[in-house]
Amino acid sequence: MITTTQVDNILQNIYLDVIGNQIDTTTSPFLNLIEKSAQNIYQGQVKYPTRMGIAGSVGCGEELGGMPKADSADILNFTCNLANIYGTLSISDKALRCSRNTPSDAVNLFQSELEALVDSAKYNFNRMLFQNGEGILARVAEQDTYTLTLDDVRNCTPGMLIDIYDEFDDIIFEAVKILGVDYANKKITLNKEIDDVALEGFITIQNSYQKELNGIDYIFNPTTSDKIYGIDTSKFPYFVPETIEAEELTCDKIQETIDLVEEKSGSLIDFIIASYDMRRQYLSHLRDIRSNVDYLNLDGGFKALSYNGVPVYADKFVEKGTMYFLNSKDYILAQLGDWDWITGTNGNILLPAESSPYYVAHLVKYANLLCKRPFAQAKMVVA
Repeated sequence: MITTTQVDNILQNIYLDVIGNQIDTTTSPFLNLIEKSAQNIYQGQVKYPTRMGIAGSVGCGEELGGMPKADSADILNFTCNLANIYGTLSISDKALRCSRNTPSDAVNLFQSELEALVDSAKYNFNRMLFQNGEGILARVAEQDTYTLTLDDVRNCTPGMLIDIYDEFDDIIFEAVKILGVDYANKKITLNKEIDDVALEGFITIQNSYQKELNGIDYIFNPTTSDKIYGIDTSKFPYFVPETIEAEELTCDKIQETIDLVEEKSGSLIDFIIASYDMRRQYLSHLRDIRSNVDYLNLDGGFKALSYNGVPVYADKFVEKGTMYFLNSKDYILAQLGDWDWITGTNGNILLPAESSPYYVAHLVKYANLLCKRPFAQAKMVVA
């Protein structure tokens, strides 16, 4: 039988780089563009100094008059916690004992499990990129014995383990598996009978409520009212990004939004991310005005529409009727390091699960997304 030490070597030396590369480069084209850095991290928090406006120390006067009053720029610290992003790989003792011959047997044994782990990590990392860190997947509108009708199912997929909360933020069911998703009727089928009242409650990924990555929507919809990265926006409204409401999506409205950001911040929008329905509206508008449809090939094998050379990429996790206007240079994925395995006291990766005939390995990344200039981003919502 192959030993756990040999399996540790396979997981560390054969799979780790492949797993990290697949998650980092094939999850989202926006993620491929932004900076990844281990700087500005202190005791588990990201602290990034940012400037409020310009220094008020320039002015004009008379030839023999006084000089402008010296006034330094206001420097404030954006602060957020690192999210603890975990993934767990499990393999039974029986399956491990079946790999009796060579390490290549173990490679074949782990292939399917690792592919599932990578797919799950990509799915959830991409999902978190478009949420605000609170971790709410959807809110419950109706319930039946084994089904929940939600306000939105774009964040749900079969195989997910979810927690169900009531309207008072109290958890009533833990680690319930989603067996099926009815996208047309916004229903999910569960593996447990829901015999408690979840109406007006919500669902989250297991153990993840209020612990997720601050996604792009965080600056538009922060988890703490009137605060962005700990800065009180009622005192510093300069940092608040623009949210534009429109009756329909047109090229004029897109340009108006881009111009507004440029006028406010001097920043150039270099990436637009839209919901699927907004992409359809954009294509329909181009047909109506008889304009050519241009496409762009992005890093990671992604394709996008183009607006004057700016990628217009559609993502399933963007809320319906929403389009984000972003400057990718203003975003940073602050991380302690790349994806890695959690090791035991003896440096072991594959560990026996407590009171179970299984071995487990835990993948981890400590990171959070931070926007260095929230005021240079915008969001368009079409009713």
